[in-house]
Amino acid sequence: MNTPALILAAGKGTRMGAPKALMNSGNEPWWQTQLSRLHEARIDSLWVLSPEVHAIIGVGSLAPANIVHSDSERPMFASIRVGIDALRLQPPRGIYILPIDVPAPRDHALWRSLHSASVPFAPTFQGKRGHPIYLPWTWITETLDPKIAAANDPDSLRLDELLRPSVLEIPVNDPLVVCNLNTPEDFRRFLESPASDPHA
Repeated sequence: MNTPALILAAGKGTRMGAPKALMNSGNEPWWQTQLSRLHEARIDSLWVLSPEVHAIIGVGSLAPANIVHSDSERPMFASIRVGIDALRLQPPRGIYILPIDVPAPRDHALWRSLHSASVPFAPTFQGKRGHPIYLPWTWITETLDPKIAAANDPDSLRLDELLRPSVLEIPVNDPLVVCNLNTPEDFRRFLESPASDPHA
């Protein structure tokens, strides 16, 4: 895959009341909406799902082509590790990190603006950092992997803390980069906003 996005969707969605990938976004489940947004932006993706969510999504032409499993009981960093490990045999130039509850930007130029040869990049909107975050593969092997190896419980690590010394921020004009759909109310507001229109 060419600079894939890791879609982190293995969580239980406790605040949402159900796994966020399965939220109803109108005429389809949220994972299908996200996949359409990624296709529109011409971004490859590797989906990190719990086995339970994967069983519901199933397989076939509508499902994501690339899926790996992570335990829904483990912290988010466990999903990041699973996704990275799945790419080690044929590592890309870099990866994007996108939690399932952040709407995928549909603008290919925004994704490309985050590319860097050697340091992580993150978008910001009105001074607030958001997603997707770009991680160069060299940063993963030279900085992230040693931190993982030295940790007593690697899954308890937090990517935001590991990024703090080196991440560069790029101001963007898309407010959705800082949108987090954590609760049913958050999701309702998003669906009622112009930003959710697939033709906008």
